[in-house]
Amino acid sequence: MKLITYGPRSFLVAADLADALVDYAAALAVAGTGDEVAISGLAPDGDHVDVRLVLNSGTSLLAESSGSSLPDPDNGDLVDQVRKRIEALHDRGLGAAVVESGPRRSDEFGVLDDFA
Repeated sequence: MKLITYGPRSFLVAADLADALVDYAAALAVAGTGDEVAISGLAPDGDHVDVRLVLNSGTSLLAESSGSSLPDPDNGDLVDQVRKRIEALHDRGLGAAVVESGPRRSDEFGVLDDFA
């Protein structure tokens, strides 16, 4: 489970969904476009929340690890849907500079980027 911070609000989602959302936000920013995503999450106090996010080049989205032992909210196949949206951007030649989440080497600086 990861804690997503979007503006002044935070909520918990499955780690794979959090990573997919960050990748999608980055791809949309590179492509110069935007999209809306509806998800189910948990408020920090454990209450269920329905969330609609607008992702675009101005989006400030943070996903961080969480020590929560609560069960992941059910988002069905949303991770696959988000990954397909990223692939669709790449297929159109948009958002192609984005790679999967995880540490990566910055070609420009030659250092490991642990903040990916």
